[in-house]
Amino acid sequence: MVELFGDYEKGMPSDDEEFDLEAIPGFADGDWPEWPAQLMLKLVPGSIVAKYGRKVDSVFNGKFLEFDAADEDIIVSEMKDAGFACSRDDGFVATASGL
Repeated sequence: MVELFGDYEKGMPSDDEEFDLEAIPGFADGDWPEWPAQLMLKLVPGSIVAKYGRKVDSVFNGKFLEFDAADEDIIVSEMKDAGFACSRDDGFVATASGL
């Protein structure tokens, strides 16, 4: 959070100020928290992206990564082979995606 406020013209809020989510730089623009579908462009191994992914342009926030749900099992298998710990948690995904 401190990094987000580093270049922000208003500066870091004081401890006694009431919390205002809208004051977080990037929140109102949809740039914070990071968008999981866009973050995957940095985190998913390129070989998996090349085989199964599609880089899609959004209207406002740039490219994001999309996979076909039918490829879930093979993608998870290859992610595990690449050293990732994988488990399914639809509630966590919904929360991380702002749903």
